[in-house]
Amino acid sequence: MIQTLIVDDEPAHTEGIMRHIDWEAMGYAMPWVAETGEEALAVLKQGAVDVLITDISMPGMSGIEMLSRCTEEFEGFQNVQTLLISGYDEFHFAQKAILLGAKAYLLKPIKPEELKQKLLSFKTELEKRKEVQTETQLLKEKVNSSMDVVQERFVADIIEGKIQESKILAYWAHIFELPQSMRKARLLVFSYHAPSVGIADPRERIEFAEGLAKIVKVSLANLEKCYIGKNAVGEVVILHLNATPDERAKIEKQFSFVRETMQRQHQIDVSIGVSREGDLEESSGLYKEVKHMLNNARKPEQGGVYYFDLQMANRYHDDQMREDAIPEIVKLLEEGKGDRAISLFHRVFEQSLCTGRFSFSYVQAFAMSLVGELSGKFDSREEPGDNQSVKMWQRIIDCTQEYELRGVLLGYLHDYLEAQSKKSDSVHAAIRKIIAHIEENHLMHETVRELAARFRLNPSYLSVLFKKETGQTLSEFVQNIRVKKAKELLGNSETKIYEAAEQMGFQNAAYFTSWFKKNVGVSPQDFKNYR
Repeated sequence: MIQTLIVDDEPAHTEGIMRHIDWEAMGYAMPWVAETGEEALAVLKQGAVDVLITDISMPGMSGIEMLSRCTEEFEGFQNVQTLLISGYDEFHFAQKAILLGAKAYLLKPIKPEELKQKLLSFKTELEKRKEVQTETQLLKEKVNSSMDVVQERFVADIIEGKIQESKILAYWAHIFELPQSMRKARLLVFSYHAPSVGIADPRERIEFAEGLAKIVKVSLANLEKCYIGKNAVGEVVILHLNATPDERAKIEKQFSFVRETMQRQHQIDVSIGVSREGDLEESSGLYKEVKHMLNNARKPEQGGVYYFDLQMANRYHDDQMREDAIPEIVKLLEEGKGDRAISLFHRVFEQSLCTGRFSFSYVQAFAMSLVGELSGKFDSREEPGDNQSVKMWQRIIDCTQEYELRGVLLGYLHDYLEAQSKKSDSVHAAIRKIIAHIEENHLMHETVRELAARFRLNPSYLSVLFKKETGQTLSEFVQNIRVKKAKELLGNSETKIYEAAEQMGFQNAAYFTSWFKKNVGVSPQDFKNYR
């Protein structure tokens, strides 16, 4: 219901207004009444008035003075629908009243129909305002929901390392209006786990992940420079930029709330990992460090809060040497980029032994892992790869000095590269022979299996090698050779189409014509006419 306040120092005028209007039928509550401007201000302070009807001429504070006070003192007073009532001799006040926000003006004596029309007009205006407010609120909720999705994408790009690309970093900096100075990052990883129960049902995993996300968002609702996201394993990851000591303390005070609430609502333990502070561009590395720390520090059936420190950093980089360097060296060797593989090997060696950060025994273990990865790929005719790797491991164990170990591994890598080179030369030679055979015998219609048997190769291996060497599958290559031969035959003006079909091994000219048009785009006759 719409609430009205009538302000008039003459009770008879007020009674007349109230008596001649069917307030309830019009959607209005029974009006409140005030006899002075001071009484009206006291009522308006409560903020529940929608329509104000006031006389201009009143003892003490006039209606104009009251409107002026309302405009100055009450935030949102412009939304109140104001109707001024005056005599003919006070009409010159109308312009000032409108400047102060009055929406309508009536002259005494008031005619009920005119007042009713004004009230109906106010009702329409108020309903429109309410509709706009509702729509605005819905829009805000949609925007907030959308921003949650945008934040999640931002955090995902952060932990996946995409932020290192300058264009993507510039994009996110524009979206979130990040100043150039805001480039220090800290990550907080909230991870749920319930080893005593187990989580097999996908619906439970979704429930726990959403529950954790909501709890974290509620706990950090009033904190700025925090960007919240989720990942595929149900973790909640917070990116905190340029965190001050006070901001860190505020966040860390919420850790117990998150863990206790998750335990109370879902009977799930939560582990929280806090990264060191680094540059925004290295956030992906910060995430990996925290994940490594949580995987190693988490106790069975028990969560906790863990901070990434120097000791954790050493362990992380220790394991990363195995996880990152060895696959990268192997990959470079397989791609034939021997110089880059050797360069990476030297860099890893320098970072491990020469800095004194890792023990000699650890570097020996690293060397053995590298040999183990390469042994299955080593092509040696003298002895099986397994035997060779055992001998190499023994040589590595026998090393007592850094230069010995480096020399043994370098020798092994060079032998590997030489073997790969010989293997590559052998492959090139085999493919060249197959290509020559196909060009000479393009009418034989041999299958991949028949070709592989002819050259004593595995059919699947042959298909892979041929595509790698030529960029075409065997069937594509054979088809291209046949098209080339057909064009050469048709290029001779004396060769008839049926003769070309016979020489190409087709049973009739019609089939040859259909095949030629499908592969060349024109008929044999058009090719002869317009070549």
